[in-house]
Amino acid sequence: MNKARELKVCFLAGTLGRGGAERQLIYMLKALTTAGIPTRVLCLTKGEALENEILEMGIPVTWVGKSKWKPVRLCQIILEVIREPALLTIEGELDDISGNGQTEAAHALCLNIPRERRAHFLAPGVGHYGIFSGRRWREVVFPRVRDFIAAYNS
Repeated sequence: MNKARELKVCFLAGTLGRGGAERQLIYMLKALTTAGIPTRVLCLTKGEALENEILEMGIPVTWVGKSKWKPVRLCQIILEVIREPALLTIEGELDDISGNGQTEAAHALCLNIPRERRAHFLAPGVGHYGIFSGRRWREVVFPRVRDFIAAYNS
């Protein structure tokens, strides 16, 4: 059996507006869908610009949380939805928009995720846009994402 067919991936997005992080999410969703990996998106906001594009790919988008305050909704998700979390943060060595250490800081906020279920990857020779698109995504970053998902998919 194809191991990719056993994987299931869920993304948590604060917003689905037209920002750079949201566009990178679209690239990643397309790559995972092309690889046959079932994905879904949990979002803290509803009805934003990229939601329809995701739905048109056949990927469910679910608004989560009852509170109007996003941090409270995020805590609700962690407590109610995520059972055995794992955390992978990725940065591009040559990223001139998001400085090194910016995503890695999430590890300090997620201390309840066991250290052995957390990883950080500084992609060598990769800039801001190459993290989730183009040749560097395919050859350098996606294999790390795929292997991480496979290691912690239950």
